[in-house]
Amino acid sequence: MSTWTFSYITPLSFQGKLYMARMSFDPKENSDIFQVDPLPPPPPQGHHHVDVVGSAGSSSLTLPPPKLIATIPTDKLTRPIHLVECNSQILVTGYTDRSWLHMIIHRLADLITLEKPIQVTSIGDKALFLNNVRSMSVSSNGALPTVVGNTIVQASLANGSLTEYNLSTDAWSRPMDGCILRGPVFGPCCLIYHIYTCCIREYWNKGQLCNRNKPCNWRVKGKWRTGV
Repeated sequence: MSTWTFSYITPLSFQGKLYMARMSFDPKENSDIFQVDPLPPPPPQGHHHVDVVGSAGSSSLTLPPPKLIATIPTDKLTRPIHLVECNSQILVTGYTDRSWLHMIIHRLADLITLEKPIQVTSIGDKALFLNNVRSMSVSSNGALPTVVGNTIVQASLANGSLTEYNLSTDAWSRPMDGCILRGPVFGPCCLIYHIYTCCIREYWNKGQLCNRNKPCNWRVKGKWRTGV
């Protein structure tokens, strides 16, 4: 339970805390990263205490409000910004400018502690799959031969097709045919398409591949099942 509201992309859960990026509709304004701490442990029975919202003697626990931990100037990282866990750390992805031609990655820890954070130029054998609902990192080593390491996979901001950005070559490519936002998607479907679908719960939960032209509709109690 919380006493506050906050507009943000789906938060990232990491080591018991929530992390959220807030981006302004004005592309010239800075972006902010917030952290929400876990609930405090309940006090021993019979002990007088003050809860996190400040009411003495209350027995209810309230989720602490978000606290600002980093502000990202637009000249360092341009929206859209995503938070993703990779190699036991949080990475912050974005673009170098509003042309959206070149992507850039920073460690969240560097954005918090360093005045001039160092750009992450390689993520090794990992590939980042980015989406506003969920972002994740996948290893290209061994079991997933079609996944290319040191890349970022996401839907194109221009036309909705699935695109792949290579950090080593600073080049874009299309790992599959078709448009996942407007359809149709041509077969056979590659493994990358299945992995990207895992970023969008309403589709993989229903056993369907992501295609915004074909929304998931549940015949029974549909309004309660979105994202279950």
